[in-house]
Parts: sequence; C-alpha cells; structure tokens
Amino acid sequence: MTTVESSWNVWRRSSPAVGGALGFLAALFSASCGSVPKTSYYTLQVPAAPAPGNPQTNYILGAEEFRAPEVLRDDRIAYYVSPNQMNFYEYHRWGADPAPMHSEFAPQRLEASGASAHVRVLPIRERVDYTLEGRVLSLEEVD
Repeated sequence: MTTVESSWNVWRRSSPAVGGALGFLAALFSASCGSVPKTSYYTLQVPAAPAPGNPQTNYILGAEEFRAPEVLRDDRIAYYVSPNQMNFYEYHRWGADPAPMHSEFAPQRLEASGASAHVRVLPIRERVDYTLEGRVLSLEEVD
C-alpha cells in the first residue's frame, strides 16, 4: 500500500521555521487590514408643502422629470476642492438620484401653491395647458 502525502505537509514538516514565518505573516496581514468605513446614504430634506390654496387659474400644468449633469447623477456626493476642481466622497452617497428626487417634490409644491388647477407628472395621456421643464444645476449643503 502506498501512502500519498500532500506537498504542503512535506514542505511544512521539513521547514518548521518557514511555516511559522508564514503563519506570522498571515496573522500580521489580517491584523493590518482595517475595516471598510461605513457608507452613509443621504436624501433631500424639503420643507412641508403649504396648505393647498384655491387655484389661481384653471390651467393644468404638466411637470417633466428634471435633468441634471452627469456629475450630479452619480450616486457619490460631489464636492469642490477648489473653484475649478471637483472630487467625490467615497463613503457618502445619495440614497436616490437627486434629479428625480426634485422631480417628485416640485409637482407636490406647485399643486399645494394653487398656482394652477392641477399639476400632472408627465408623460400622461391627458391634455396639459403648460409644461414645466427643469434642470438641477448644483446642490449645496446648508448648515
């Protein structure tokens, strides 16, 4: 009967100092690996809409989804290093794309303001009298 032994066992038995050194290096490597920082997610805080008033017109307003530059559509939060240089936080992210978040809040605010009889989110099949288009150009933190 032939005994088969793995090359690792043969090598480990022949050089215990090397095996110990490898074990020490493995422990050192695992200890030096810090934990990954916690990722924080953010959303927009919008003040509550005012109490609905009487509509000032009979017009129906259609609100399209707002557009935004690609840099603001990234889930990473951007910040300025200098007036001409932008960077991203790696562990601070948007919970959702900021442009659609604005697109959700704008019709609610407009409807509550009473500026028109109804505000509809486009696309829809019914007729609208006016169309609101918007672009998110920048986002800034207010402390």
